[in-house]
Amino acid sequence: TIVSIIEDITGQKESERRLRLGEQKYRTFSEHCPTGIWHLTAGGNTHYMNPAMRRILGVDSVAELEGRTCHEFITADSQLNIATHSTDPAAAEPAAIEVDLQRDDGSLRHCILHGIPDLDEAGQIRNLMGSFLDVTDRSESERAIKAEQARYRAIVEQTPDLICRFDKDGRLSFVNGAYCEFFGQTRDELRGGPFAPKIPADEAAVIAEILDSLDPAMAPRQFTCRVLSTTASERSTRWTIHAVSDEAGSFIEYQAIARDITDQLAAERALAVSERKFRGLFEQSGVGIVALAPDGSYLEANKAYSDFIGYSPEELRSLSVAELTYADDRAATAGQINALVSDTTDVLELDKRYTKKDGTMVWAHVAARAVRNDAGETDHLIAAIQDITTRHQAEDALRASEERANLAIDGTSDGIWDWRVDSDEVYYSPRF
Repeated sequence: TIVSIIEDITGQKESERRLRLGEQKYRTFSEHCPTGIWHLTAGGNTHYMNPAMRRILGVDSVAELEGRTCHEFITADSQLNIATHSTDPAAAEPAAIEVDLQRDDGSLRHCILHGIPDLDEAGQIRNLMGSFLDVTDRSESERAIKAEQARYRAIVEQTPDLICRFDKDGRLSFVNGAYCEFFGQTRDELRGGPFAPKIPADEAAVIAEILDSLDPAMAPRQFTCRVLSTTASERSTRWTIHAVSDEAGSFIEYQAIARDITDQLAAERALAVSERKFRGLFEQSGVGIVALAPDGSYLEANKAYSDFIGYSPEELRSLSVAELTYADDRAATAGQINALVSDTTDVLELDKRYTKKDGTMVWAHVAARAVRNDAGETDHLIAAIQDITTRHQAEDALRASEERANLAIDGTSDGIWDWRVDSDEVYYSPRF
């Protein structure tokens, strides 16, 4: 007789199949999950680690972790942070804790840890499973953004320019330190007030029209206006204003930068007066005046010099001093110009010969000076040229006359003497 007991284990097999399927799904998920998964025993040894976690720790396989606990990778500060944020194992949500993991090469990875305890039937922690989201690159980007923002704030606060932001109605929402100093008010006093509190009425009307015409799609607008500063003195300011929009193109606010240009305008006016004076002297002078580049080419010439040399100012701009210098004087002239350009000498004065456009030779007395920039380099030369051809011709004629007289004296058999009464000088010829 055979007695058998048959037990229906279909449900058990189905449960086992589902368990295997669940483990397979979990394993597949874990192996391909971009978040690090680290399954630890209660003592901190590694039970399981997915590829993403190995990449975070910089290890190739779990075998490399044999005999090592998680405490060797979690920094001391992070371990303290984990202990501080530890929760009741029965808590519904695991804590999200920022931790630093140190690789064997010493580099750190900054992660967000979500720890999930695995409890036994008695409710005691059997092991821990943690997910580690590597946010190192994001953290570095955030630090870079913060550093960039700090640099931007430093620039905004240290610049001497006035910087502000204001809404459609002209109410200030931000001002920098230079803005406060210029108007003699604190940030709190200025916020909510008009963006330029002390603009004359006639200027304000023009500015209102400019603001009404601004559109976020437009380039920044510039204008100059008068403003009363903290000293109650009227100052000239140059503003650059543009409208700021959000991603949808809707207006957010105006941003403006202003610069006090009072001193600049005064300097420009003084320069213009000086330039007019120089231009009047340059054009009306009876002495030739030229501006030369360091290489000796003509930059500018006045009418007196043009009449002297026979070339128009336009023609001279394509010529150089060397080309118009008499051939026998070119080498000496080049050396003297080089000495002036190289700062060997400050002022150059000499008599030299030129060749006019018609080919005739003329004499001139030249006085030249180098004009240097802030670096001490020669920017250009200014020279005054005076026609001394007539004087040289007279001197040549006098020398020729003296030579003829000397020949006559030497050739006569008579003794000759010459007495200058005013100086009491007496000349006796050899015959005398």
